[in-house]
Amino acid sequence: MGVELISVGTPAPWYTKVSPPVSRGLEGWFCLDTDISRIGFNRAPGKADAVIVGVPAVNADSARLKGLTNYLSTDVTESADMTVLVISKAVSIPDGAPATAGETTPMHFGSYSGVPALPGYPNNSYGISLFNTYPDRSNVGAARDDGTGSGITSAQTFQTETIHNWNLRVIRTGDSVTTDFINLTTNRKTSSTVTTRRVPTGNKMRIGSGYSQYSGTVDVSHIVFYSVALTDSEISQIAALMRARAARLGITV
Repeated sequence: MGVELISVGTPAPWYTKVSPPVSRGLEGWFCLDTDISRIGFNRAPGKADAVIVGVPAVNADSARLKGLTNYLSTDVTESADMTVLVISKAVSIPDGAPATAGETTPMHFGSYSGVPALPGYPNNSYGISLFNTYPDRSNVGAARDDGTGSGITSAQTFQTETIHNWNLRVIRTGDSVTTDFINLTTNRKTSSTVTTRRVPTGNKMRIGSGYSQYSGTVDVSHIVFYSVALTDSEISQIAALMRARAARLGITV
């Protein structure tokens, strides 16, 4: 199912490129539903499609993805400033509190982990990601300098929530802003206390996976990537469009 966003809420062919009210920094707009041939199509104008890895199971409203096995590999490079909006839910439920990263720990999207994009950091960066290692908690990480100028911290924040329910979550981060984790479904916001500069990886963003360890299963319906830190007003405008599409598919967020 496609959405022509020039006229909000008007159905259009699935292959229609979007023209959302906020276009600055738009890197990826992926609607994962109906047929596997559609889910890699990037509706952001002028941006490359994702590569489908493995064989995700695609339903009328979402795709079921498994970390490191069945996922989307996008052409969106992690950047210091980012905003990601995603409608998703965990399928795998972590078997510990925390669980060891593996079969029961899903990653909804991520670049975890890889070589830092900035010089002077000898160890891998944690990148940016949304993941579950607790059965009742979602975590967000957006790696930053640990204050030493050469070390890296994952700079996480989390929310206690029902992880196997559909939620519309937002991750906003950047050099000049805190890392905010906003659940627009539950109307809650948490933020990391670390405000040092971001240390992104050079990795491309993956949907339903990271680059190591997290091999759990997650359902993703819609995900949007920006390479800027959107304002609250801008986030609200994009969220309204995502909610309208979700409602047509029977998802309430």
